[in-house]
Amino acid sequence: MSDTREFVHTIDARDVIVEVNDAWRQFACESDAGELPERALGAVLWDHISDFETVYLYQAMVRIVREQGRRLKADYRCDSPRLRRFLCMEIVAMPERAVRFVSRVVKIEEREAEPLLDAHAARADWLLKMCSWCRKVLVGENDWREVEEAVRLLGFFQREPLPAITHSMCPVCYERVMSQLR
Repeated sequence: MSDTREFVHTIDARDVIVEVNDAWRQFACESDAGELPERALGAVLWDHISDFETVYLYQAMVRIVREQGRRLKADYRCDSPRLRRFLCMEIVAMPERAVRFVSRVVKIEEREAEPLLDAHAARADWLLKMCSWCRKVLVGENDWREVEEAVRLLGFFQREPLPAITHSMCPVCYERVMSQLR
């Protein structure tokens, strides 16, 4: 399974999302976030990122791209219940301090449907941390595991409803991104 599309979104000098391409819109629909393009356009990018660490790193990357004119690349995951999707994002300076984000799929792996990743599943009021970059789940003190293993270890199928997911960054991804910024 492969996907050769480029998913593009652009922010202006005020960090407002001013452009998303058709592939980006289609990908949002495929990821059960079909309403996202309409909500995102005209909004500040940071309003669509849920955790402090990821906002901080994105802002640092955008600042470096704008101030130094460097292109930055970052690997990340954007999984669905049935797919592990590995992507690479390139961040590029544009005229008038705009910044363009271009993501490409590197690899797709099929898997058994994972209900924890189903956007429509009923959720409890307690939170489970998931890394914004690699999609691993925190199962203990600084113990980050792939979703399937976390579900098994934490016994989610013995509980109803599933936990709500909040995002953070695992130490491995945080250090990897920080090393690219240095």
